[in-house]
Amino acid sequence: MDRVEAFMEEFLAETQPHPFSPRIRLHGPGVVLLEVCKFAGTVRLGSIQSNMEPGMGHASRTLDWLLRLADKHRVEISGFVEPFGTRDGRLKVRALLAWYKRHGFQTLPNRTITGTKIVYRGKEN
Repeated sequence: MDRVEAFMEEFLAETQPHPFSPRIRLHGPGVVLLEVCKFAGTVRLGSIQSNMEPGMGHASRTLDWLLRLADKHRVEISGFVEPFGTRDGRLKVRALLAWYKRHGFQTLPNRTITGTKIVYRGKEN
């Protein structure tokens, strides 16, 4: 089994399926919704969203868990920065980029219509 497959196997074992969407997984007591899949030999983070009160750290704790899992399996995680909706308390693009950077993501220069591309390459040893 390759590293990405091992990562996905553990990810699926430690999350629960969303009752209405097969692409979404649930994690943590604060119920964070994640869309994570294999993509071109890496892991793609499609989305991460907490349904709890904003600013309580639920999404941050889940992202920290996901990155520890990536470090354990030595896989890259990539995605695009796209805020969810316009509800009060949701992060705007700059704040969301800063949030990802605080967690160790880097931005890549090739911005697309989908947003700014980000990548997590693991903790430096």
